[in-house]
Formats: sequence, structure tokens, C-alpha cells
Amino acid sequence: WINSKNNFDNIFDAGLTLFEMMTTEGWLTVMYSGIDARDIDKQPKENNNIYMAIFFVAFMIVGSMLIINLFVGVVIDNFNKIKTLEELGNMFVTESQKSWIEIQRIMIRKNLQFRQERPSNPLRLAVHNLISNRWFEFFISSCIIANTVVMSMKYARSSEVYDNV
Repeated sequence: WINSKNNFDNIFDAGLTLFEMMTTEGWLTVMYSGIDARDIDKQPKENNNIYMAIFFVAFMIVGSMLIINLFVGVVIDNFNKIKTLEELGNMFVTESQKSWIEIQRIMIRKNLQFRQERPSNPLRLAVHNLISNRWFEFFISSCIIANTVVMSMKYARSSEVYDNV
């Protein structure tokens, strides 16, 4: 037999194999090889040491969590660095751009309200008053619901009387 690429023959191969397992890349193949392994210079035997599966599964749980925590830690660390740089001011931002950013921040903090002017045309004013009324929204919503109910009542192979109603 030939040793697989992922093996535990020396410290370097073992470390690389364990790291690849932590990334969940091909860990099942390594686990089955570990379960089938017997001894030095002995041919593998299928399911020789089934209890090795406990080690591999436990290692996957702990190792995968370690990799996830490292990844999340790096992402959060970089985010905090970028946030700190942005708060201090980016070196690529000019003074006029910094003042524009500051004005935008002030505008976001202000609670601005939109003031709509009433139309001067009597017809437009009547339509404006109609559609601004809260009962108009209720009426339109009721029409949409009624339309949905009527449309959902159609079905295949319905009688001609039912279809014509």
C-alpha cells in the first residue's frame, strides 16, 4: 500500500493533516484511515479501531471552533482598526471632505421632518384630503384583500355556473 497524502508519519505531516482537518477539508478520509490503521509496517484493516472515531469527532468539534474563533477574531480586529482610523480621519480624505462628512453626521443626528405644502388648486386639495385620510388606506387595503380572496376562489375543473358567478 501507499501512504496517503494526509498521514501522521512525522511531526510536519501530522501538523499539516490536523490543520487541514480543522478547516473541515477531507477530514472523513483521514478519520477512516485512522480507524483502519494498525501498526508500523502492517496493512490497514477495515474498522480496526472504531474508538478512534471519538478522537477525530472531538478534534473536529474543538479544532473547527478554534479556526472559527481565530477567523472571527481577525475579522473583528480588522474592523476595530478600520473604525479607529475612520474616527481619527483617514489620511486620504481632504479637509473639505472631512467637513462634508461632519455635516452629514450632524444632519443624521438631527430629527428632520418633511413638511408638505397643501395644494392651492381646489380639485387637487380635494384629492389630497381624500388620499391623506386614514380611512382611504383602510379602504384600499380591504379592496386588495377582497381581490385576493376572489382570485383564490378559482380552481381547476370548476362548474360552469361557479365560473360565471
